[in-house]
Amino acid sequence: MMNRRRGKTLSTNIPIYSLSGGVGRQAPSKRLPTESQELENAMITVERSLEKRPGTDLMPIFNPGSQAFTGDDLGLPQANNTLEFFWHALSENARYLIVIDRSATASGNKLYYVFYYDPSTDTFIDHTPATQTDSEIPADVRAYLTYQASGDPLKLVAQGQNIVFLNPNVHAGYTSKKVTLEIGDFLDDGTGASALTAGQEGDYYLQIGFDGEVIGDGSDASNTYKQDLKGAKEEYKTAIKVDPAGIAILWDQHSSYARGTQVLVVPGTADLTGDIASSDDNGIELTENDIHGSNYVGKVQKSYILQAVTSIDANENIARKAKWTVIATDASNFDTATSSLTIPALDTDRTPKQN
Repeated sequence: MMNRRRGKTLSTNIPIYSLSGGVGRQAPSKRLPTESQELENAMITVERSLEKRPGTDLMPIFNPGSQAFTGDDLGLPQANNTLEFFWHALSENARYLIVIDRSATASGNKLYYVFYYDPSTDTFIDHTPATQTDSEIPADVRAYLTYQASGDPLKLVAQGQNIVFLNPNVHAGYTSKKVTLEIGDFLDDGTGASALTAGQEGDYYLQIGFDGEVIGDGSDASNTYKQDLKGAKEEYKTAIKVDPAGIAILWDQHSSYARGTQVLVVPGTADLTGDIASSDDNGIELTENDIHGSNYVGKVQKSYILQAVTSIDANENIARKAKWTVIATDASNFDTATSSLTIPALDTDRTPKQN
């Protein structure tokens, strides 16, 4: 007699540890045992590979009695299509429903609502702050959350018990842009708006809005540009004055230099002997003498950019015209002090300065 009884159909569990090999389609005849066509109660993402689909709870809203809610009413604004809902679970029994009203642009309007879900009674308990003015919610935070409410919805990221909202409609990037301003443009540098005057024009880092564009147009005080004092590019100051052209190297008494080498002599480094004849002076002796009112002997007090006329040995006097030519200096009296000498004109664009 034929035995027609069938055994139980056993399910087979095949673990998939990673999707690093990629996701694709394969003909059934060529499909490996570890490849699947249909997956139930599972979610596949490149970021998290394969994970179990989280369960769904249906939460009835019963009348909590002491709360001002009816059976299906959380007390939210009626006929409002700018409400966005988010769940935040701290634990299995500590879950909160957070509602953001993206139409609440004015101070005092309720921007968010917080409801604690009590699983023992299937009720929501209102924990929404009674007042939500600028003292509780900074104006820039409110503006960020309500910007372009008709655009993409907010996104929520939970970090432990803390939550962070992301507005995908807001420009992401630096807080300022570099703009060249002209005389007459209005600029608010943090102390108030005023028109730029001669000598103030140039490049500034200006604040940008949520759309990524510079705030204002600089036409008047009410449409002033706003200087970005926190997010602007850092401008580091040098410890000593340097060559603005970045060509001259720092002069060293014990080094020798090839013809044509340019060096920067800073105050307090090079010694002057006071015995250089005016016919052999490149202007440094006369300039330092004029500053001190006598035949000066000692360390130079000003900065000088020099170029070697010929090869220079170590310990060579920097004031000798046959060895060094003065290209630039920050000594304001150089031209007047050397009026009796015939020397090349200075390069005023390379006056040593602190950057």
